[in-house]
Amino acid sequence: MPSSLLPDPAEWDFRNVSPAEFYHVTTYEYARSCPWIVALWENWLDGTIPEMKVVKASEPVCDWNETRRTAIRKILREKYPEGIPLATAGLDAIQSKMLESFPWPLSSVGLKYILLSVPQFPAAYFKLSGDQRTRLLKVPLYYGWAENNSGAAFRDAGPPGAEPCERVVVDWQKKSSQIKQAFNVWLDAKLPEKKNSLKKVLPGKTGKAAAPPYHLLAWLAAYRIREAGIAYRAAQAELEKARNNRSAITRAEIICPLPVYLHQANWSENADSARDLIARLFTPVSDGLLSEARIAPRRL
Repeated sequence: MPSSLLPDPAEWDFRNVSPAEFYHVTTYEYARSCPWIVALWENWLDGTIPEMKVVKASEPVCDWNETRRTAIRKILREKYPEGIPLATAGLDAIQSKMLESFPWPLSSVGLKYILLSVPQFPAAYFKLSGDQRTRLLKVPLYYGWAENNSGAAFRDAGPPGAEPCERVVVDWQKKSSQIKQAFNVWLDAKLPEKKNSLKKVLPGKTGKAAAPPYHLLAWLAAYRIREAGIAYRAAQAELEKARNNRSAITRAEIICPLPVYLHQANWSENADSARDLIARLFTPVSDGLLSEARIAPRRL
């Protein structure tokens, strides 16, 4: 039974998240707690595109009626409730028209395909239907956790615009030894920043045998409860009740812990860690693009 003090359990009780879901759920839920992402996504949904004019079947080019416009939110709800295909080749004319105005900052932090696959965002993951969750779990995570945990030195960067990336120019007229030497110099200059970044973004053990870092969801739970204005002692009392009540648990093995801490310092530290992780995960490529997205934080 939901507590009278705590927010909806969908905001803080992640005990039903399986290892197979972890990286997608964590990316999705952390994005929900990022104010500028929610604000920019909502602003795009409130935007409009012109209606398509009725043209002859023999005419290959679409025509648009600029005097009659429809909100993107309405089009997605009524015409594409299952989202937009990830492959550009699978888009129809209306979908392509909508994506002309898709906000680059959302693409730059690797959320484009998640948002387009699950336009119900920012609904909580556990509020999504089974089909909606399945669509989310099929989205490639081009940016963020999974690749950082793979141990691979190189990987496919994904579709253009899927993530921030480094681009280099290679003079193929040079000797291979010169190219390798130049690359190593460039790589050495980049590695300290990348190593520090990965340690900050994905704390804990890595490698094939490592379990997903479930404590990141406990951090997020603590952060959200604190942001809801609930004091440490009151929150802990309610969380203890929730921990002892297993009626809402559907998994036989509970891996993800609730944010129950013996000391307030741990509670505050981990809530702060979630806040900082949100900022590190979702820093857009160009901060200047966010001039219109700096809107007051949205309470979940």
